[in-house]
Amino acid sequence: MDYIREFDIRLEKEMYYAGETLSGHIIVNTVENFKLRAIRVMLRGKAHAEWKVLVSGDRRTVKDDQVFIDDRAIIWGKDKVDGSLPILPRGQHAFGFRFQLPESSLPCSFESRPCTVRYYVKVTMDIPYASPPQGMKYFTIIGPHIDCMEEQYLHVEFFIDRGVLGVNREVSHTVLEYRGDQIPPHTRHKFDSSNSLVVPVMPPTLVGVCRLLQMYYVLKVWIEMEKSGDDLMMNFPITIATCPFRIPNSKQEPNIDYAVCCDHVEGGMYIGPEFQLGQVYDGSMGVEEGETVVLYRPVYVSIRNPTRGASGSANQAGTSNERHDRV
Repeated sequence: MDYIREFDIRLEKEMYYAGETLSGHIIVNTVENFKLRAIRVMLRGKAHAEWKVLVSGDRRTVKDDQVFIDDRAIIWGKDKVDGSLPILPRGQHAFGFRFQLPESSLPCSFESRPCTVRYYVKVTMDIPYASPPQGMKYFTIIGPHIDCMEEQYLHVEFFIDRGVLGVNREVSHTVLEYRGDQIPPHTRHKFDSSNSLVVPVMPPTLVGVCRLLQMYYVLKVWIEMEKSGDDLMMNFPITIATCPFRIPNSKQEPNIDYAVCCDHVEGGMYIGPEFQLGQVYDGSMGVEEGETVVLYRPVYVSIRNPTRGASGSANQAGTSNERHDRV
């Protein structure tokens, strides 16, 4: 609208954990007075799965949604106004809002072609007799509190594929792989388990939190037989955590950072078209022709500045880390 010069949603920060307080401001700059019934704010967290299947020669779409958060608030005006409508005076306005995120386990923000988990704040200005201006601001939920160093008894989980018929899609990607040197006959090779394996930034383990998406990781160690072809293989399930790990016998807290996922695993390979803004080259420096501006990408926990020795020793470990996603 001509009389609204600025309409923006600003959050206090871009990433949150479950149970934290999400707060921010709605910035509105107007050049004249106008009637405004209310300013509504909605907090929404939702998982959406959708892909194509071939059934009896017909191509069909299967999809489902799961809502985790659905909170609403009115930060200016009233839902139902009796009598004359209030008038918003011209000038710069900042309307604060606050939501309490649930303490329950929330799945991490996730972007892939078959499934997405998104959290956003939507603001609507209810102006009578006019199309209401709307704005959306996406933010990142780091995920459920997963501590890979937590001391607890181990337990066994067993799944039986029983129940109603459904459709699922399974995707597997290799996160990190290294092949050791060839072992000559009648010799020994010792695997040094003291070396660290540095994994790239990727989504945390997600099992039993979202019914539309499961993510789990497996450390696979194998020996390739050159002649027989019968490889020896062992799989070790591992957990990618969200909480900072504890350093034994040390009071120093690790430096954590937040970064986007690596681009060769599910969660970092796909950017939704609604988050891509095309640019037109105008001759200015630093802008390439056809460059795309990404408006939003989820971030994940990463350890800041890992030691070089750990990275080098990982290349000598002869291990591979394979990641499996189930949608």
